[in-house]
Order: sequence, then C-alpha cells, then structure tokens
Amino acid sequence: MTTRQTHLRDSGERVVPEWVNPNDRMVKMLLDQHLRRYRTAALAVADKRVLDYGCGVGYGARMLAEAGAASVTAVDVDPAALAYARTHYPAAAIDHVLADTIATGTYDVITCFEVLQHVQDPAELLAAFQRVLDPHGRLYLSASTYPTADMYRYHQRDYDQAGLRAAVGAAGFTIVDEFDQASVMSANDLRRASLLHWRSFPAQRFRRHPMRVLRRLVRTHLVQGVTHEAMTVVCAPTGNV
Repeated sequence: MTTRQTHLRDSGERVVPEWVNPNDRMVKMLLDQHLRRYRTAALAVADKRVLDYGCGVGYGARMLAEAGAASVTAVDVDPAALAYARTHYPAAAIDHVLADTIATGTYDVITCFEVLQHVQDPAELLAAFQRVLDPHGRLYLSASTYPTADMYRYHQRDYDQAGLRAAVGAAGFTIVDEFDQASVMSANDLRRASLLHWRSFPAQRFRRHPMRVLRRLVRTHLVQGVTHEAMTVVCAPTGNV
C-alpha cells in the first residue's frame, strides 16, 4: 500500500503566502501575479459554479468563494497542498478534490493558473475544460510566456504569447480578454531564489543537455537576470462569445 505524502514542502515552485520571505523577490512576485489573476476572475464568479484547477494551497479558491461563488471545486494533484488548503483556507462553498483529471460536471467559470506548462498533454486538459465548461461560461487561464523549461524542474514546455493563443484556439476557445504580467529579476534575485528553492533545479534536463542548461543558467543567474513574463487569457467557447 502506498502512503501519500501529506507534509507540505517547498517544491521550488509552490507559492504559499505564509512562507513568503521578504527577501525572496521571486516568490513575492509570483504571489503578486497569482493574486491579480484571482482578483480578476473573482469579479465574474458571484452565484456561479467554479472549477479552480491546480488550486495549490487554496488561497485562490478561498478568494473565489469569498467573492460569492455558489460552489468552488478546488482540484490539485498534491495531497499535501490540499491538506494545507483544507486547514488554512477553508470555506463552506469549497470542495477540495484530489485528482489529475476532471470528472463530469458543468461549470460557469474555470480558473487554471500556471498549470499548462506543467502537464504532459495540454491539449487533453484544454479539451476537458471545453467539455465541462457551460456554453456561456468563461475560462481564465495563465502560463509563463518566456523560456522556462531549462530553469525549472517541473516545466514540461515553453510558451510564447502566440503559442498560448494558438493552443486555446485549437481547443475551441476564443479569447475575449487578456493581460500580460512582467517583472524584471536581477541575476542576484535569481541566485538568492535558487539557494532558497533548490528543489526546482532541472537535474534530469541538465543530465540530458548539460551545456544548454549551463549556458542558460550562467546567462540568467550570473550576467543579465531575466524578465519573468506571463500571460492571462479569458476565453469563451468559440461560437458563444
């Protein structure tokens, strides 16, 4: 019998508001970006059925519940994150679900922030959203739009803005609104973040492509830093804009 890990630990990418170190500019930036995304979605959830896919430790799902959502189904693959969410960010409207797939159901609003670059088959995930989203509903989706796969262990692919737009269009969605987020991280910021969150180092990718990863890290962590870019799109099923 497999014992599921329920002790939350720093994966190198996990954003936990209670853990934010004032000197960790990278994670503070990531939290600020997430909060803006959830605040944007929260404007549209009153009395709605909401799916928060990739809810993490649950602060966003709680924001959606407090904004008046009729129900929030908060889904994540990490049992430790969900245990933390149930303890730290509970709400009567929230149902926390451990899953890596989407069960049947119908939702008026779906939020999925910074998940797409992590999954093995993003087209399959977008098709699942298309299946469970109400024809008049809205999908709020974000992804990093600068090269990240050589910097972060759990990133499966890179997107740029055109690639993200193409992915949602191919899945049968039309973008009705979008906004960009960009924050400049100095080389010193990145070195500090790497020391604090060493588990995010892409060790397997480094073994496969050592020189490519090394060149990327030298350029970003020792020389020029990086501009962390992300894009959030608000989508409707094509034909129901």
